[in-house]
Amino acid sequence: MVTASEQGLDWEHIVDQLSVLRRGYPVQAARAVLDDAGHYERLLAEFERMSNRPDELADSMLYLQAMHLLAEKRERRALRPLLRIAALPEAALDAALGDHLTESLARCVAAVCDDESLIREFVENRQHAPWARYVMVGALVNRVFAGDAPAEPLLEWVQDLGKRTLAWIAEQPATVDCEGDELLMDALAGAIAKIGRLEHLAVIQRWWDADCLDPQIAGLDRFTKELNRSWDERLERFNHYRKAYVPDAIGEMQQWYCFSDRFHDERARPKPAPHDSGAAGSFVREAPKLGRNDPCSCGSGKKYKKCCGA
Repeated sequence: MVTASEQGLDWEHIVDQLSVLRRGYPVQAARAVLDDAGHYERLLAEFERMSNRPDELADSMLYLQAMHLLAEKRERRALRPLLRIAALPEAALDAALGDHLTESLARCVAAVCDDESLIREFVENRQHAPWARYVMVGALVNRVFAGDAPAEPLLEWVQDLGKRTLAWIAEQPATVDCEGDELLMDALAGAIAKIGRLEHLAVIQRWWDADCLDPQIAGLDRFTKELNRSWDERLERFNHYRKAYVPDAIGEMQQWYCFSDRFHDERARPKPAPHDSGAAGSFVREAPKLGRNDPCSCGSGKKYKKCCGA
């Protein structure tokens, strides 16, 4: 095997290749990291450093590529840096990960996990961004489908957390935003549907009757259908439509739209002049939009979703 040094790729060149958004994926630089032990350790150290410097994340693609390359290697030392990034405030997390939050973070976390209790603690922490908590439930489910974790302990924890979360939501006054915990309930119900048994449908039914599951994410008929499938059928469907981990990081990243000719051609085109925000036909909201957990504007004292928004 030709090493990175034999190819003339020094660390500074690799960092430059993996940090900058460019036309065409830098396969040679990424392969050098995977094949050269010295460069691999440098990437891991840089990923660790950047996870403690969230101000740097928006200006580089290095950490995004690092998390996928380290996930391919099933690098256990990457779990804690990944969780630090996932724990960023919602706006900073969205800026750092974008679509990768829901498309690949769960697989990367699952692949490098050496302690599921850290992921469970993350999910139970209401200070974390709602979609980050949602995704972490998916990471735990992925480990079951990969055969690296048993289903039963996870199912017990999911049901217990759902019970506690449901009780917490019921105790909150109308002025408290519960949307994050309601999204978590959707994640927990989805986990049960993926790895549970038909007897667990009663649990989902209780959560459904409590109005804590979003029908736009999944209806009760879908949960029923999934739980009626055999485990072998579920496993076959899972492996057909998705992957539990990141088996080929370079192959996956080569398909990212941001490296395509089309993306860079569109970026090069002149941008049209912005429209006047006050132009005729534009919609201007006269009052703030009501959230599902906001007090209803009718004055009933109930939450909007349980009153006029029902």
